[in-house]
Amino acid sequence: MPFVDSALAAPGNNEARIDRTRRALMEQLQQIEVLMFRVLTVLLVAIVIYALATFALAPPKPNGVWIQIVLRVFAVLVCLLLASAAGGGILGFLFGIPRQLQQANTQIRQTAVAAAPGIGAGGNGTSDAAERAGEARAAAATSRLYGNNTNLEEISDWITKIIVGISLVQATTIMAKIAEASQNFKMNAMQEAAGADVVFVLVLIVGSVSGFLFFYLETRTRITMLFVDTDTAVDPNALLEQQKTVEAAASTQIADITGRGDQPGRAVSVAPIPEDVAMLSKRYEDLRTTEEFAAWGSAQARAGNLQPAIRALSEAIAKQPGNKELLKKLAEVHALQGNWHASYTLYSDVSASQPDDRDPELLKNVLVASLYLGPPESFQKALALIERIQAIPGTADDPFVQLWTAAAQAQRYDWMSTDSQLRPAVRAAALAAVKRVVALEPNPQAIVRNLLRQIFDPDRESSSQEENDLEVFKDDAEFRAVIYPGE
Repeated sequence: MPFVDSALAAPGNNEARIDRTRRALMEQLQQIEVLMFRVLTVLLVAIVIYALATFALAPPKPNGVWIQIVLRVFAVLVCLLLASAAGGGILGFLFGIPRQLQQANTQIRQTAVAAAPGIGAGGNGTSDAAERAGEARAAAATSRLYGNNTNLEEISDWITKIIVGISLVQATTIMAKIAEASQNFKMNAMQEAAGADVVFVLVLIVGSVSGFLFFYLETRTRITMLFVDTDTAVDPNALLEQQKTVEAAASTQIADITGRGDQPGRAVSVAPIPEDVAMLSKRYEDLRTTEEFAAWGSAQARAGNLQPAIRALSEAIAKQPGNKELLKKLAEVHALQGNWHASYTLYSDVSASQPDDRDPELLKNVLVASLYLGPPESFQKALALIERIQAIPGTADDPFVQLWTAAAQAQRYDWMSTDSQLRPAVRAAALAAVKRVVALEPNPQAIVRNLLRQIFDPDRESSSQEENDLEVFKDDAEFRAVIYPGE
């Protein structure tokens, strides 16, 4: 089952989701813009009132002179407001210019090439051409063939640092200059207006702050989206390639915990896929969506970095708490880590949430995890799960299910006291399961037969001493005759 639902993964739906996000952002931005204009409108009204108050408080003047006074006060203050807003707007633009996350294309490509032998190698160490092609496609998804000109960004960075530095060092001098300018303004521009110096400072501050905030927000939103649209328009396939990379990394299995590899019962990590190269080149801080966290965590797990994988998958689950595929992936990572209790709990939660609890593969994962919980809990839960699994058509003839049945019965036998009257029946059930494994898989070199021998006699098979469920019957001639026929 793919991690990303096919309907959601369709390009049309993906574009619709982006459009909805943009519309929501634009609505919020428009509210902020309206607020800025309201502030400026209030300030203009205050300027008009101040101009009328200046006429009312001024000494009597000849007819027609009062109109000149009102217009001059209004015009001077409006010019001051526009000039301060423009100055603040320039600073807002410089502070708001987006910093492009530059990627070292050469380094990424070198990393991809270096990782290709391990990713594309087959059993004999040779590279697979199809996987190399996928690796190249994944690397291309996160790099570009050209670099954008970032001179404006660098200049903006220098100027903003210089402005902040000078403002901090010369704060006292700046305040003194503002006070001096306010006095000059009062004496030369508005001799008739009372409190013109105070009004000068207020208009200067409000206009500068309003202009700064307005242009900062505009630059951080509209101009940023314009840059993104420009890049996307130049390379229309880049977004689709990135989406394919994320989906492939997120939907690929992390581990097989059913013990069908060389190690019985051990969780075996799936080999990295070509798309993992692109995901591993990303930083955790750059991840945003649920799919990105899932893809990054899956790639980290397949690369053997289990703790970062748990962190990323946990964040993805926090964003989508009911996502069954995410819960199963986190269960796989916990199994690789040896935390079987956490793995069993997650698998059980997924199984309990299924409307029709008849998914044999999921139940097999729960079964294997339960065998590591420790007796008596391990075999009690395992035997109950086995009954549910065997009730599903086609699973009763699965030799692995019979192998796990024998392991659960052996754990039960070993846990029981030697004088228990049920012990012979438990031994018989374990022996019947072992015979069923051999009958269902007559090839002695098959994986399930190899696992059967390993958990029966780890010393002889030079296998893990921890995988020894059937070792309790090691000296039982009847078991040995079935497991090692012809001896």
